[in-house]
Amino acid sequence: MKPSLLGLAAATVLLAGCATGDGVVIQNRYQAADYNYAAVQYYNAGKPSYVEVHNNPFGTAQADDRVASLMRGKNTGKPIQFTADRNYAGGDTKVVVVFDPPSSMTGLAACNLDGAQTGAGDRGGLLMSYCVNGQDKSSLRASAGSVTGLDDPALERLLARATHELLPENFSKRHGGGNG
Repeated sequence: MKPSLLGLAAATVLLAGCATGDGVVIQNRYQAADYNYAAVQYYNAGKPSYVEVHNNPFGTAQADDRVASLMRGKNTGKPIQFTADRNYAGGDTKVVVVFDPPSSMTGLAACNLDGAQTGAGDRGGLLMSYCVNGQDKSSLRASAGSVTGLDDPALERLLARATHELLPENFSKRHGGGNG
C-alpha cells in the first residue's frame, strides 16, 4: 500500500469511529473560573446529590426519579448518588436538568429556575448545570435526537454522557483550555 493510501485508510477509520459514536452531541460547555473538582468530589461523592428536573417531557410521576437514576454514578471520579428525592433539595449543591430549554437559557438561569418551563417537546435536547449556592459552576447542552420515552436507550446515553462531561476532573486538559 502506498504511503498516501495508508494515510487515507487511517483517516477513514478514524472518521468512521466519530460517526458511529454514542449519538450524543455536547456543546456550549461552560466552566466557571472557580470550578473545583476536588470540592465536587468532597461534597457529593458517594452521597445523595439532588437533581432538579424541569420541563420533564415524559408525563409520569416517576420520570424525575428515572432521570436521576440514569445519571447515578456516570460522573468522573467516585460515583455520585444522584436523586430526585426532594428531601435532599435545599443543600448548597444540585444538578439542574432542563429538557428542551429555550436557546437563550444559560446555566445560571437554570440554577435559579422557579416553576415549570415550556419546551419544544422533542425530548432529545437538554441543558445541564452543576450549581453551588445558585451559581453555575459547570454547564453544557447535550442532544441525542428524539427520545421516545423513559426506557429509550437514547435517553440513557444522553444523560450518561452529559453527566460525565458536566463534572470533569480537569476541564482545560480535557477540552483544550477555556470555555466553549
